[in-house]
Amino acid sequence: MPNDARGWDHGLPQGAGPPRSAAPGWGARLRLGWAAWRNRTIASPRFQRFAARFPLTRPIANAHARALFDLTAGFVYSQLLAAAVSLGVIERLSAAPAGTPELARAAGVPDPAMARLLQG
Repeated sequence: MPNDARGWDHGLPQGAGPPRSAAPGWGARLRLGWAAWRNRTIASPRFQRFAARFPLTRPIANAHARALFDLTAGFVYSQLLAAAVSLGVIERLSAAPAGTPELARAAGVPDPAMARLLQG
């Protein structure tokens, strides 16, 4: 028989943990309801447009947007670097200068794909 309300058996002795009839109190329900409303409101495109235009919330919205952009850009840069290293582009360029067609042939990728990698 499972030991907790979610139906999970954690290997605890029978009867360990909170009683099955224990329901969250009104304070916990109020906090959960508030958090759900807040999350729905913040996720709303209408609220996001308002926050981006309103002078008091604009700096906060812009800071969050910049942080998200920086995180995304960091991921893209790391993927570009990983691709360049795995294709041997870095080693080839450290030995001697080479053009896009030469690098593409050496790596076995199409010229347009190598051009996009080098541009990134």
